[in-house]
Amino acid sequence: MTNFIIRRTIQNIVMLFFISMLIYVVLNLAPGGPFDTLALSNPRITKSMIDRLNRLLDLDKPILPGKYCPVDEAGRPLPCRFDQGRYVRWLQRVIAGDWGESWTMQKGTPVTRMIGQRLGYTILLMGLSLLVALFFAIPIGVLSAVKQYSIIDYVATTLAFFGQSMPTFWTGLMLMAIFAVQFKLFPTGGVRTTGMEGDIIEALARIFSFGRKYPELAGREFAAILDGLWHVSLPVIVLAFFNMASWTRFTRASMLEVLRQDYMRTARAKGLVERVVILKHGFRNSLIPLITLLCLAIPGLFGGAIITESIFSWPGMGRMYIDAVANVDWPVVQGLLVITATLTVFANLLADILYAVVDPRIQYT
Repeated sequence: MTNFIIRRTIQNIVMLFFISMLIYVVLNLAPGGPFDTLALSNPRITKSMIDRLNRLLDLDKPILPGKYCPVDEAGRPLPCRFDQGRYVRWLQRVIAGDWGESWTMQKGTPVTRMIGQRLGYTILLMGLSLLVALFFAIPIGVLSAVKQYSIIDYVATTLAFFGQSMPTFWTGLMLMAIFAVQFKLFPTGGVRTTGMEGDIIEALARIFSFGRKYPELAGREFAAILDGLWHVSLPVIVLAFFNMASWTRFTRASMLEVLRQDYMRTARAKGLVERVVILKHGFRNSLIPLITLLCLAIPGLFGGAIITESIFSWPGMGRMYIDAVANVDWPVVQGLLVITATLTVFANLLADILYAVVDPRIQYT
């Protein structure tokens, strides 16, 4: 197992190198740049000014290592020379912990700081929706398989198909119209009530930093947490219902396959209680497909939910990604894509390791 993990880790690092290069090259080959909208909105901006700004950001250099033929301020050509390329310089900074600065969204703000400002909200939203989906999906899937072709199975299957068929933007708008607009049980969006001092992330940061952060929240942390949970309820329900639908179907299908195995009949023939047969011998062996789904959900804890966050005005990573693409803020987009790719690659490694933990028949030699 140790040799397998070391080998896969090295392979993943090499793979991430090529993924990061592909992301950087494709984004920088895309038409448009951070100063195009500036030139369109202000006719006084000349091409020489745009070229000077591009030189300040090294955008006039080649993307990959190669020959570079610069020009001076007057546009006269200078001697050509070899340049290591923007990608190599960017990769060196990333390895050193410098992910660059925002071009347009928050000019001059480090990308790592922008990600840190949004990460807590995304983890809260995606983490809660993941827990809620698991809490309902696994028991319903197991019960649906055990009670196959019963009323419970038909109801669970119908709800699962409905949840998979309905897009999240429709479900979100319907829940907002019913529970936020009609009955006014939940807010329509945002992270805190107007006038509330601090929000749930700031309150949690103060609690876990033992009061060193956000001193103005002293004594009001509990109210801020309750208010934040109230605001996040509808987005969590939307995402949990969508995930629960697919996970219920996978759990049911995997459990049905296990229930037909010979060792399940043997366990019953030994006189074991049906609950022990189902949970100890059946459920554990049906976990492999579910492990794949759960591990592949890990990148979502960082990437967020673009549509749901936009509908409910939730300031998460998904919404920031859309804003970065719309504003041609490539440093932010590159950072988000590379981190998501890294989580995806190593989530697959984690899934392979958990396969061997759950099923002793799987061995990596």
